[in-house]
Amino acid sequence: MQLSRQPVLGLVTTVLIIVLSLAFISIFDAAVFGTWVAYYVMCTIPFTFVVGAFWHGQHPRRIASLAQPWRGIGYLLMAAIVGGVVGTLLLVTVGAGITPPTPMVTQCVIISVPLSFWFTVMWGGWSFTRVRSPLVGGFLVLLATYAVAALVFRLFNFAFLVGTPVYSAAGDPQGPFDAWSVLLLVVTSMAAAFLLAHFDLWPLSRRPSLLKQPVLGAVWTVVAIVIASLAMYMGLHVAAMPPPQFLITVPVPFLFGSIVIINVFQGSLFTFVSQPARGVVSAVVAAVVGLLLARLYMGLSGLVSGDQVFGAPSFAGEIWLANALLAVTFPFLAYYGDYFQLWPLRRGADGSDDHIEDAAPGVRELREAIE
Repeated sequence: MQLSRQPVLGLVTTVLIIVLSLAFISIFDAAVFGTWVAYYVMCTIPFTFVVGAFWHGQHPRRIASLAQPWRGIGYLLMAAIVGGVVGTLLLVTVGAGITPPTPMVTQCVIISVPLSFWFTVMWGGWSFTRVRSPLVGGFLVLLATYAVAALVFRLFNFAFLVGTPVYSAAGDPQGPFDAWSVLLLVVTSMAAAFLLAHFDLWPLSRRPSLLKQPVLGAVWTVVAIVIASLAMYMGLHVAAMPPPQFLITVPVPFLFGSIVIINVFQGSLFTFVSQPARGVVSAVVAAVVGLLLARLYMGLSGLVSGDQVFGAPSFAGEIWLANALLAVTFPFLAYYGDYFQLWPLRRGADGSDDHIEDAAPGVRELREAIE
């Protein structure tokens, strides 16, 4: 059994990062983890998308050319610096300088993650790929990500937090829409985009003209928003789920399961099935894996961070779970895959990721983002 080949490589990587993530979370008090730690780590995720999906792990060249583990350490230090700068700037501007980070500024950081995914993966870096210097283009992607996030954040309204200790009028943009509604639409749209990735963008892939940017980015975005809207209608209105419960039941588990299947296993599990059957199988397995891992985290939450109260009125358990999965485990998978190139489990090309080259544009960038 070779650890350097799929699917063993994906399985070992997933288990390793889950254990490391839970151990990391256990270091912190639940309150510190839910504010400072989750906030800071999320500030590094858009940069990680830039490294994997925009720079393709080739820039800055001084870091990319280093041997492992120095290459990984170099990127990790760079991510730490970028995350610190971004987190500080958002805290003193969007967050009105209030410490620890409030739920308001944290939600702004959360939406920056799907937006960076849109810029680097769905839109393929268009039109930042036209910048002469890829290094400069990558940082322009980051700047655009947070600029758009700040604009979208102006739509948020946190009236539901009025009267609670975490509410601050200075940090509430008092926009026209309930904050949870906008947040769920953005996050669920990212999950819907992953759904199309399971299908290798089928049936869009049947028309080559649709796979060219910016057409691909526009069509993929519209389809993802439509699917997300339908999912939210079914979950929030038909099933009458509270928004935090919907978050950890639908988009978060599916996103996490999809990251495992598409990125960690590099889309290698169901290559023997043709589309669209492959997409159905892959998406169903991703949903099941995500739900099972969410249940695992819920079961271990008391051991890791003390007893968590799930449900109304605070939904503290739901927020803890979302942070544990997508604010820690997801970036840890990205750090290990893109920064360290799965070192030392994989010490060089072994042919296990040839299928990445055969993937549709956008899906290829998605797989490369954590490969």
